[in-house]
Amino acid sequence: YPTIEKVGVVFVWLGKGEPAPFHAFNWTGLPANQVCASVGIVGAGWLNGLEGQLDSAHVGILHKDWAGRADASQRVSQSISTSTLDMSPRFEFDDQAYGYREAAVRTMPDGKRYVRVREYIMPWYSHIPEHGGLEADHLVTISVPVDDVTSAQWDVRYNFTRPVDPTRMPSGNQPKVVDFRPVVGGVENRFGQDRDKLRQGQWAGMASVRIEDYAVATAQGPIVDRTKEHLSSSDMSIVRARRTLREAALKFAKGERKGGFDQPIDWAPVRAFAEIIPADADWRTVPRI
Repeated sequence: YPTIEKVGVVFVWLGKGEPAPFHAFNWTGLPANQVCASVGIVGAGWLNGLEGQLDSAHVGILHKDWAGRADASQRVSQSISTSTLDMSPRFEFDDQAYGYREAAVRTMPDGKRYVRVREYIMPWYSHIPEHGGLEADHLVTISVPVDDVTSAQWDVRYNFTRPVDPTRMPSGNQPKVVDFRPVVGGVENRFGQDRDKLRQGQWAGMASVRIEDYAVATAQGPIVDRTKEHLSSSDMSIVRARRTLREAALKFAKGERKGGFDQPIDWAPVRAFAEIIPADADWRTVPRI
């Protein structure tokens, strides 16, 4: 199969015929010390992982142990802490040829609005909103199938202006593959959950934000029967992604390609961000790059 290597990751074209143009994301051409990648192997279908990474509503709930924590990165801690000030985000969307932009909008105590603006790129890329502006580290997660009941959860951290924070770098600045199942465990040992920490007041008692995500993705079951779900307004991004994927699958079955991917796309401005803006401001006017 045709391949291309970027940031130490091998991308493979599994389709038939001439490969589609490679998505030249704004992080794929950065110097080696400005981008790093790591991957966790998780016992859950890839859609479980993707939907978790599209869900802004869970941030202030599942991850609230990390709000204000000195052992968490400042950006992660600030994003979680701010999210807990309004646990009911409202969602606004802008459709894009590659998927959509989504803003989770929260009202702050002073009346301003906290917006976490994500980019969803079909089928499995989610740009995670973090604090810090253009000069801060950025994160994109990629959930790809290993088989029907196993997925590889990639994290690509990058910085447009300077080397990536060394404390967030995998060893040797090369992709670090970690199978969390034998290391952390699974449902049988509650993913290494520390029950003593729960007794001391923690919510999840797990070793990292990412393990909390893996635990929720796996605990749903490797393949979820989504016909039995009862979705709500907090699930709007997940609903939109499912509809987008279904539309693309139906087009593919007819021999068509999802609109937008058969024409050049300017990937340079595509990034996520989290900002506090005036109450009457529009998040769409916040500079992207």
